[in-house]
Formats: sequence, C-alpha cells, structure tokens
Amino acid sequence: NKCFIEAIKWMLNFNQPLSSNMNLSEVAWKVLIYDEVGQDILLPLFTIKELRDLNVTAHLSLRSERDAIPDVPAIYFVSPTPENVNRICQVNNNENINKILRFNKKKMLKGH
Repeated sequence: NKCFIEAIKWMLNFNQPLSSNMNLSEVAWKVLIYDEVGQDILLPLFTIKELRDLNVTAHLSLRSERDAIPDVPAIYFVSPTPENVNRICQVNNNENINKILRFNKKKMLKGH
C-alpha cells in the first residue's frame, strides 16, 4: 500500500522525485481530474490537506462542468476508456495542453 501511495505521489509530481527543499518559485500547482475509478482509488488514500501538500489546487470529477484554469496543468487520473478520452478532448476543445498524465492501473500494480 505504501509503495502504491508513493507511486501516486510521483505521478502527481509530474513523474519527478518529491523534494522537501523546493522553494515557492519551483512549486508546480496543478488540477487533479479523476473518473469514478480514480476517485475510488484516491479518496481512501489522500485527505484534501495531503493533496494540497502535493500542490493540487483543485480536484474535480471528469464528468463535472467546469471552466478552464489558464496556465495550470491538469493531471488526469482516469481509466483509459473511449468515453474518458472523448470527455478529455471535449473539455479541452483544442486548447494547448501542457501535460496529460494517464494512470494505467495494470502498469502501476506491476511496479512499472
């Protein structure tokens, strides 16, 4: 379980090691967007405070209606389904997306 939590933290840090000596100019704030599967995984593992400590400014359901947050990258913690891919494309509607990190549960559980 601890290894799984560390892997998710790594993902939330754009696949970079977590550093306790980062200064505020290096902090990369992000929005976490998840589907039902992602929510079921995340909710028992992380509190809102823990997500904030990982520089997640907002956490939203993929299905929720929302406005874009300019200059803030989004991390999508979703299952790779056609419906989710279509929703991501619909929401981003040709915007320049800096980073989309996909969670592949099978790969994660195998240890990369």
